[in-house]
Amino acid sequence: MFWRSSTLPPPTALFFETNNVCNSRCKTCMKWTEPQAALEMLSVDRCLEIIDEFAEMSPRGRVSLCAAETLLTPERVFPLTRRCRALGLRNHVATNGSLIDELMAESLVLEGAGCVGLSLNSQRADVHDETRGRPGSFSEVTRAVRLLRAARERHGRDTRIHVHAILCEQNYRELEALHQFVLYELGADKLDLAVLQPTFALPAKVGQDRYFAENIVADEEALAETLVRCDRRFGLALNPLWIEQVKMYHRSIREHGDALRG
Repeated sequence: MFWRSSTLPPPTALFFETNNVCNSRCKTCMKWTEPQAALEMLSVDRCLEIIDEFAEMSPRGRVSLCAAETLLTPERVFPLTRRCRALGLRNHVATNGSLIDELMAESLVLEGAGCVGLSLNSQRADVHDETRGRPGSFSEVTRAVRLLRAARERHGRDTRIHVHAILCEQNYRELEALHQFVLYELGADKLDLAVLQPTFALPAKVGQDRYFAENIVADEEALAETLVRCDRRFGLALNPLWIEQVKMYHRSIREHGDALRG
């Protein structure tokens, strides 16, 4: 299969949801409340075929492997990372870090994961655990980062280690401390920031997204000032346009007063 469009460039990113099961109880996602059989997954063989087709269209593209929790089904992850590595495709494995022991860290580093992205919403254990809905989550994910670093150094591999944080009322005022913790104490390669979005797979009716309404950043100017300080202090090279878009997003929610609708 080849990209035949004469007007559109080929896609540069491919996303796979590798399973529909999770061991976290995140406040920002209600997917863990859904029946496990609610989503029929593509077979591994079909996923590999799609990766082959994608590589023909976009030889320098990126494949992202996400799920409810990817590493609950490693048999669906590592065949895909190995194929990506063989084809020269960049790939990213998203995880909450809870299942990364020394053996799993070795597997991720040795079996083709180009980048491992781990969720961490705060440098304070109580805040992170509260947002993830499960005590002990902070200890698990910080241990996972350290194990991945050790495995990478032990084998001389180039696997990137990223930490993902969701900006919300509970953490944005402490973004400088979070960057310090992630980049210097944990030694991750990057801290990726995302804004709080309406609660994913919310089972309640529209108009009942209380977590989103209560935790979306209320002062977008203060958030922007914090982002600028982090940019200057840590040399993040943040795009000023992105900061303006973050302000616009939060301002529109505040001015319309409809956050409860999600």
